[in-house]
Amino acid sequence: MEKMVAISVSDGPDLQLFGFLPQHLRRLLASLAAATLRAGWRIGYGGDLRRDGFTRSLLADMAAAFGRGEFQGRPQAAVVHFFALSSWRDLSVQTILEHMTDRKLGPTEAPIAPVVETRFFLKGKPAGILPGSSTGPFVGIVVQDGALRLVETGDEIEESRFISILETAAKVPSTPGAALTSMRRTMAAVCPLRIQFSGKIDAYQGDRPGLLEEATEQIRAGGIVMPLGAFGGAAREVAIALGLLRAERTRYTSYGRSYQRSFAKLAGLAEQHERQASHVWPYLQEAAGLGTPHRIVFHLNAVLAEMQRTLA
Repeated sequence: MEKMVAISVSDGPDLQLFGFLPQHLRRLLASLAAATLRAGWRIGYGGDLRRDGFTRSLLADMAAAFGRGEFQGRPQAAVVHFFALSSWRDLSVQTILEHMTDRKLGPTEAPIAPVVETRFFLKGKPAGILPGSSTGPFVGIVVQDGALRLVETGDEIEESRFISILETAAKVPSTPGAALTSMRRTMAAVCPLRIQFSGKIDAYQGDRPGLLEEATEQIRAGGIVMPLGAFGGAAREVAIALGLLRAERTRYTSYGRSYQRSFAKLAGLAEQHERQASHVWPYLQEAAGLGTPHRIVFHLNAVLAEMQRTLA
């Protein structure tokens, strides 16, 4: 595993019911990300490039605060963007390049290139795309001094070669569900901790509810889940399923496909998760019911300190 914390957030259906607005989620995301980086852990985030989405918000905030092109005294990105095949394949290559290289920044936008590593997920990394690469079903790219570089080797890669890689990979048939599952499973394998808050109950892209599938894969990989249930949504459901929040489940008018089956599957992993997280369990329980960023960050710091001790 890498020294990296995965963070998950999306707009839940009952955010206002619990007394919050979308801007509260963005403030919490920035607070959690900054605290994670200050503690010496990188951030893993899976998301798309919607103009008003959480991915751009996170990268912009972290670029403004940590945009030096190094982290912990080493030339590495502070944020790793796990970019699912289903999230990037329909974008133009030009749009992707402009996003990565800061070619079309607005007057108030911070450059993100120094702060982010992008892992473009492919379907099984088709043969011939990058011979000899062993990182997994993705191609990792960073931008340094305006040039694209492969994360694994540090070698510069020509834009034409990069474009060819994406165009070739985009032609391989893959469903959104399979693409998202691949990304979530890979994140669980490299991130010892995943923080979740809010989250969709219906109208999600994959075959299963995203936060529930993420939590399930996280536990199966031996990791820890930190759901913040005070904001409602799927994260509250995760907190209840894992026994971190003693509360009645909310009855929603509509559930997405495979939702109840996914909840039951996750609940069946509750005992395993409690064993894996026994050294930080009290902090997870306390955080599950908190809605104030500074109090949540206090418990996150405690969790990271304990996890650091186990890694040492």
